Amino acid sequence: MQKKGNKYGVHRVIEPKGLLTQAAGRIDNTMECWSNEILCDVSALNIDSASFTQIYEACGGDLDKTGQMILDIVAQRGKMQNPVTGSGGMFIGTVREIGEDLADKIDLRVGDRIASLVSLSLTPLKINRIKAIHPEIDRVLMLTTDQCSMYCRHCTRRRFAGQHDTSVPVEQIDQCIAYIRETPAVRDVLLSGGDVLMLSDEMLEYIISRLREIPHVEIIRLGSRTPVVCPQRITPKLCAMLKKYHPVWLNTHFNHPKEITREAAEACARLADAGVPLGNQSVLLAGVNDCVHTMKKLVQMLAQIRVRPYYERRQGADVLYPAGKGRRQGGRRRGAAGPEDGDRRSQRGPAPEAGRGLYLLRGLRRHHPQRQL
Repeated sequence: MQKKGNKYGVHRVIEPKGLLTQAAGRIDNTMECWSNEILCDVSALNIDSASFTQIYEACGGDLDKTGQMILDIVAQRGKMQNPVTGSGGMFIGTVREIGEDLADKIDLRVGDRIASLVSLSLTPLKINRIKAIHPEIDRVLMLTTDQCSMYCRHCTRRRFAGQHDTSVPVEQIDQCIAYIRETPAVRDVLLSGGDVLMLSDEMLEYIISRLREIPHVEIIRLGSRTPVVCPQRITPKLCAMLKKYHPVWLNTHFNHPKEITREAAEACARLADAGVPLGNQSVLLAGVNDCVHTMKKLVQMLAQIRVRPYYERRQGADVLYPAGKGRRQGGRRRGAAGPEDGDRRSQRGPAPEAGRGLYLLRGLRRHHPQRQL
């Protein structure tokens, strides 16, 4: 018989009492699965870039000392939460045990591979040993503007988006491009914001053309919700410009079938006709699209407009808690896609590939990658 856990996770808080796990200074990291928890064997940690940078610099760039400091933080706090930055990261692992309150209510089974969608800053963690630290990375995230075509409450960058409602100064963009040019390991550049397509065609071409001059940059990706909420932005002129710099990929953000309007479909068609591969990121929203039938319809309609489901992100920390009655959890659901859907099935997990992180470039601030342990 498992112990009954509090739905907010406060049964794990040691001190100070009365706080949630993220705000607590120390939590219980005993590897005992409570009734509303999932116990996982962790194979890799992707430490948040700001957190790793602070630790790495405090250790003078010594990887052995960096690893020891991470071990000390987890031992002292019961979680990977940098006491200076307050940030954590994410983990990749395998499900070992599922709490009885969650059994048959979530689309996870013992032995499944899993990438956490909640921060390490609130997740009980125990590290037996660190086998290696891999600082190398082959991709960067370049924030080009804090303007967005839609300010979503679930956005992971809502603390950045809309601060000044303007693009990043050209001088800072040039610094980011110079950094990429000087880092041969980088082969994949993601341009985002805000929304990268809030930039003018001229500014966007300025960035893309200079990136395309760098021999080791193989792929340029754009992150934009304009095909959904501002489809008139996808002009023939823009598509003709993008076509000159292939391979250029674009990920957009449809959450519900009703967002696939005639105008949105035409915008996606213009991009696809210009040779731009299109992917879609969805967020599971309670009462909006957290339904097998709604998501199945969304996936099928996306396929009709040549947009491939890329991944789903669950809003909130319900990977730890049971869902409401009648709702299925998990990015990949049984029944959400039929056998004919093939590679249109959406994947459970974060935007980066499992085990890999991102450099984050934003103006003058240069963050190191999320290092994998």
